[in-house]
Amino acid sequence: MSKLGIVIQARMGSSRLPNKMMMPFYKDLSLLDVILETASRFSGNYKVIVATSEKSIDNIIEEKALSHHLSVYRGDESDVLKRFIDAAEFHDLEAVVRVCADNPFISYKYIAFLIDLFNKIDKDYISFKTKIGIPSIKTHYGFFAEIVKLSALKKVSQLTNDVFYHEHVTNYIYSHTDIFDIHLIEMPFKENSSIRLTIDTIDDFKLAQNIYSELIELEQSTEPENIINYLELHPEYLELMNKQIQLQQK
Repeated sequence: MSKLGIVIQARMGSSRLPNKMMMPFYKDLSLLDVILETASRFSGNYKVIVATSEKSIDNIIEEKALSHHLSVYRGDESDVLKRFIDAAEFHDLEAVVRVCADNPFISYKYIAFLIDLFNKIDKDYISFKTKIGIPSIKTHYGFFAEIVKLSALKKVSQLTNDVFYHEHVTNYIYSHTDIFDIHLIEMPFKENSSIRLTIDTIDDFKLAQNIYSELIELEQSTEPENIINYLELHPEYLELMNKQIQLQQK
């Protein structure tokens, strides 16, 4: 698959933590800066696109993306599926690596792994999965991207008008394995369901900010295996994550 691009969904209008994309995360870097820095490492080989909404509040998202010399697509705010389809078509892509801008610890290494695998096998959808078969996008780890063909996204759009599936871009695909050809890969490390590094709330933000700052200042990697090892030495962080997991499930 030659026409593959990385598409990062980002907007300012989060209901639980408005404007989180531009909140200072580490020194002079915003949360979005951190994610774009990781994604831009692929820009020599793949088009990297920030897909945001057409609302004026998201002008700053476009400005930030352009400051990182990345492409931008602006589309439907609530119909994220349509936004991805339109972004892929506009940029002449046949498949996208979907990255959520809630995840400052998104793994460069495992995006590269997925891309390499996707270029070798012909599948509609590829991602990592938990030991009970749940696609990584549905976990709260915050480490993983997913890859999906444009043709599969278009098929979803044709098959359902359900708002849920148009907001959660790939959910219909991995929920209908009789229709789509998907490939899920075992987690590449020992799972710890207490880890929550996706950012939905201010408590998530502050905790991720602390961990990121400590790792960077210790000159340590922010790849998953190192984070897991680090958290084993800091059970107080895992305890805080567990509290957030319980709160978000209520």
